[in-house]
Amino acid sequence: MARVDQGLGRGREAGGGLTARHSEIRSLTGLRGVAACWVMVAHYLSTTRGPDWLKAFIDHGYIPVDIFLILSGFVLGMTYGRYFVDRVTVPSVARFLGYRLARIYPLLAVTSLVCVAEGLAGLEVWGNPGTSAGTVAANLLLVQAWWGAGHSLNAPAWSISTEWAANLLFPLLVAVLLRMRWRVAGTVAGAAFVVLGVWALLYGQLDDADPWRGAINWISGPSAVLRCVVAFMLGMICWRLHAADRTRWFGATPVLASTVAAMLAVTIYSWLDLVLVPLACALVVGLAAERSPIAAALGSAVPRWLGVVSFSLYLWQIPLLPLRGPAIALADRLGAGDPWLVGNLAAMALVLAVSEASFRWLERPLQSVARAAFDRRFRRVGG
Repeated sequence: MARVDQGLGRGREAGGGLTARHSEIRSLTGLRGVAACWVMVAHYLSTTRGPDWLKAFIDHGYIPVDIFLILSGFVLGMTYGRYFVDRVTVPSVARFLGYRLARIYPLLAVTSLVCVAEGLAGLEVWGNPGTSAGTVAANLLLVQAWWGAGHSLNAPAWSISTEWAANLLFPLLVAVLLRMRWRVAGTVAGAAFVVLGVWALLYGQLDDADPWRGAINWISGPSAVLRCVVAFMLGMICWRLHAADRTRWFGATPVLASTVAAMLAVTIYSWLDLVLVPLACALVVGLAAERSPIAAALGSAVPRWLGVVSFSLYLWQIPLLPLRGPAIALADRLGAGDPWLVGNLAAMALVLAVSEASFRWLERPLQSVARAAFDRRFRRVGG
């Protein structure tokens, strides 16, 4: 346990990346970027033509959410676990939650307002959430996905809502998953995954007529919260394994390559979605070891850049989706061979450009302002 406790103080959070005190875990930053692109491709090319395996992979664009939550559990365990290693106090909880709100809330608020404006202007908004007082209030409190068919003003924000539930539980999860003996922590995490598996068998969304419906593709209600909290817990266990240096063999190239191949193969069958969760855990701990050319490739310039802007990329893809129609029309007018594909590719390129601008001039500055405000508040109250 001593080695884990020593590791808990190593991390810091910066932008969209996963960092340690002395060196960034570039491969995990790249993984986050690739996952964000997978979501975008699924939203923009969900009806793409091509071989069945390609369509199945694209239509599994909901699986990156589980990867995001595993990565989030990993990085928050690395970054903030030290806040609660000795004991949980009101100031430490307030500081943690304040920093999390500073990280996620400003850009989420901006993109949600854009979606509301688009809806009021008569543009097609993914999910057509409406702007009732109850919907707006639930979104403001980040609880819209916790029950019923809760609607997010910006569709991808459902996962931010469920992650917020995991954030609220984080001090307790640190006590159980990072402070207790391996036998206890492993039993709790394993039991949580078994509960998720049983829930998937009983209530999994298995419908061959709709490829978006998979065994764990829940986006609202208690099922969505269970899905995301379990993935977050497993991410924390991944961090503990990494900090204790118990997973280096996962980083060997043959093991990593086999893990990636298995994940690609499993996406062919929606009813095997649950298998992707432990495979994603193996991928994360393997990449974190940074021993393989696969990790090096994911940590290279382009994937890493995508990871840095991934939060903006995740939140801007739906507000910019209405531009897809004009892009397709323009491609048709210009005589493109496949206007639909060319138009969608152009729209996704625009999303990437906007994400870069958003990260530089919206996300990072707003986070700094919000975090500074929380810091001043904590100093005043002596936290």
